[in-house]
Amino acid sequence: MTSWPLGILAVALLAAPAGQDPAAPASAAPAPPDAAASSALKPALPDPEERELKLAPLKEIGHVKATTAFCQAIIDHAVKAVTLGIDNDRRIEVVQQTMRSSDFDSSLLSKNRALLDLTNQNGPLTEQAVAAEKAAKALRVDAEKAPTPEEAKELNAFADALDGALHRQRTIARDVASMIAIFNMHPNVTKDERDEAVVNEQLKDGYRGNVAYTSADDRVMPLLTKIAKDGADDIVTRQGGITHDELQAADLVEPVFGGC
Repeated sequence: MTSWPLGILAVALLAAPAGQDPAAPASAAPAPPDAAASSALKPALPDPEERELKLAPLKEIGHVKATTAFCQAIIDHAVKAVTLGIDNDRRIEVVQQTMRSSDFDSSLLSKNRALLDLTNQNGPLTEQAVAAEKAAKALRVDAEKAPTPEEAKELNAFADALDGALHRQRTIARDVASMIAIFNMHPNVTKDERDEAVVNEQLKDGYRGNVAYTSADDRVMPLLTKIAKDGADDIVTRQGGITHDELQAADLVEPVFGGC
């Protein structure tokens, strides 16, 4: 399957004026990348059990006993950021599965139901992502009070890695919110209606003397369900970046919290 970054989605959908038939040509919409190239760009996600094992040090921060006020501060901020971040990993999984399995096209009822599900799932994800980022950024303030320059350096590196994962989560939540808003603006179009629009474009090609530079199918906006599935593929790719940052943070748990 091809992957459509959610930023491109907005360009594709907003290419048609608000009053225009949603199945009409969307000439400004960029073509999705080649499937093989898209697959090659996707980072390999670790096995779920392997991932949980590697992230175990992050979860163990909550069991560290503070020996100083500095330790108490960094433990409190780290536990909040990590707890919300790991919970957001699960929430993102639910969001992308909903995007992949929902029907946005067959009826207005099915579209609205799918958008309601996404809204209810993405709202808490957004709130938690913002709160987690604030907690991670507080660690940089804590670093200014570190007993030694080396401890400050290690804490900043930990905060950077953790904040990287949390920022990626927040941008996913933001892009899903944008998708929900854009889908709300566009009427649902059934597969039959879209097929008819493609045929009409093909007929226009005949009238033009076959001078079209893109295929009729590419000039008609994709079904919302397909765009949502491509967006889910894009989220899976971005989850690889989240995991990478979380694992980097996990590797720094011992240097940062070992002295507490």
